[in-house]
Amino acid sequence: VRTAPSFFAEIGIARASGGEAVGGFEPRERMILALKEHVLSKTLGMACVSCGATRFIYLATAKDSDLKCARCGMASLAPESGTKEEKEYAAGLIRSYGVRALIALSVYGIGPSTAARILKKLHRDESAFYLDIMEAQKAFVKNKKYWKLK
Repeated sequence: VRTAPSFFAEIGIARASGGEAVGGFEPRERMILALKEHVLSKTLGMACVSCGATRFIYLATAKDSDLKCARCGMASLAPESGTKEEKEYAAGLIRSYGVRALIALSVYGIGPSTAARILKKLHRDESAFYLDIMEAQKAFVKNKKYWKLK
């Protein structure tokens, strides 16, 4: 007859009660920091929806005041890739949300509609914003194998 639980039973009890997590955890702070560094190291090719002029924006030094076309002065820059409708929608997001929209749109697997969903949320700090971006990217990678590509 045992008077105390075994080693493995103690681990199971600790996991069930929300105690020490033995495995399957993600070091979120490090992952968020790595994602942020990766995203901010990018240079994006942008095109003006109005006049078609192109320019490059380095995300680490980008400011909201830089998000205007150098040729026509309109705030209608959008990523160079995508359909005309996607570019117009992305330009509206960039006009409304500024550099945060650029950051969201620059991440693999995040298009204008997903970026809009992320940007609509009120994030209490920058790490919550990057966490939402990371979760959206994970969802894309997990689900893309089930999509039919045209």
